[in-house]
Amino acid sequence: MTSNILILDNVRSTYNVGSIIRSAAFFGIQEIWLCGRTPRLVDRFGRENERLAKVSLGGEKEVVVKNFISTEEGVKEALQNNLLIIGIEQDSRAISLKDFKEHSLELSRDKNGAAYILGEETKGVPQEILDMCDAIVEIAGHGNKESLNVSVAGGILMYEISGL
Repeated sequence: MTSNILILDNVRSTYNVGSIIRSAAFFGIQEIWLCGRTPRLVDRFGRENERLAKVSLGGEKEVVVKNFISTEEGVKEALQNNLLIIGIEQDSRAISLKDFKEHSLELSRDKNGAAYILGEETKGVPQEILDMCDAIVEIAGHGNKESLNVSVAGGILMYEISGL
């Protein structure tokens, strides 16, 4: 069985994380990996992150959530699980999300699924993480803003990979 997971790379906002978890539960994403400074479901004192739970509306109970000290650690585990590593970022090597479906069939032929990396709100996915990726995908736009909120980008991505 193939699986899709999301890796959140130092996403700082509790509200963005909660929104991504809620969308993941809606679109049937199996796992989310919280890496680096990304807020956790439970704080270091064992208390539930109430703001995150409020935004995710129970999604945190529907999706497997794992914590990693660093994004590199998460990517290494994804590689050990034979997952295709895909960064979601604006980059000269990026393929548009619209064109990626066809390209991904060839890339994923011998893989167990894919790990999609969403980056920190202002800096995006760092170059050292992009260098670990099998592919980089970007969401094209037509307006004057150069980027989307990470939870919105995550929602668009999940819709596309859900096959709906």
